[in-house]
Amino acid sequence: MAKTTYTVTTAEGKVETRKSERPYTHVLLGRVDYVAERAFAHTQEKFHHETFNWYSRVASGNYNFGPYTSAEEVARKQAHARAQIAGHTPATFAAKLIAGYIAKHAPEGEVAGPEVALRWSASQANATKAITEFQARHYTGLRVVPALPKGGK
Repeated sequence: MAKTTYTVTTAEGKVETRKSERPYTHVLLGRVDYVAERAFAHTQEKFHHETFNWYSRVASGNYNFGPYTSAEEVARKQAHARAQIAGHTPATFAAKLIAGYIAKHAPEGEVAGPEVALRWSASQANATKAITEFQARHYTGLRVVPALPKGGK
């Protein structure tokens, strides 16, 4: 079966494409909700404290890797753990990871990312059903639009 290239144009004018043997009729478009992503990043503070504590146990040799881990591997893991937490307290370690996540996933001062194609669907109903899933994954500005075969109207 021949593959068809489908296109959709975002609000910013970027053309998104998908080539498939499956027929697509609709696309769910949306933007990453940077406000929700930043809020989510801050909910991870307790997890980052626990990660710091785990690195501390590994670095100090107070962690049992089991009988099948070589001395070289243990030394490598201890060195890695020491490097990860060097100069940090649990609070500064968590703050560093949160800031890194925000810088990568949700730039400060921005409300939402550029519009992108999130789900290509064989029906409008299927694309519409996906809205709830993407809202839960911190997307906003969700809308369903027709997918056009390349060159189609």
